[in-house]
Amino acid sequence: MNKLKYVLPILLVGNILCMMDVSIMTIVIPEIQTPFSVSLSDLSWTVNVHTIVFAALIIPFGRLAERWGQHRIVFLGLMTFGFGSLMTGLAPNLAFMLVARGIQSIGAAIIIPTSMVIALDLSNADNRNKVVAALAGSQGLAVVIGPAVGGGCGTISGLAMGFLY
Repeated sequence: MNKLKYVLPILLVGNILCMMDVSIMTIVIPEIQTPFSVSLSDLSWTVNVHTIVFAALIIPFGRLAERWGQHRIVFLGLMTFGFGSLMTGLAPNLAFMLVARGIQSIGAAIIIPTSMVIALDLSNADNRNKVVAALAGSQGLAVVIGPAVGGGCGTISGLAMGFLY
């Protein structure tokens, strides 16, 4: 239980960022369309790549964490997601962004299942329900607040693009 109070906030933040990412991207797509000069259907692949890679890898990475060590794998997931997020933000074109989104979704596919297993391992029978509720609730909250964050980011980036171009 003592470790849980230090580890759980990190796992919660990781889950929130992973889940918020999808809903943010759906909101900022129109803002990205103009600087990249691509069609909306081409740009929709930024969401599709993330969803496909995430769905394909979430179960294998959960199993891999059991073999290689959950703490090591979740750290790798956090680093991978962070790197993919940085590269997505720096993407100069759609092809680069699609690769970056793929990297980002690999990190998310590592973080989501592994964080739940770590939290369950560190909890006891008395607080297990609260831990699961916190992780699941944080994911739901992230999906809900993502559009607001994305809208704010889209407005800021739109203003910045207006000054640059």
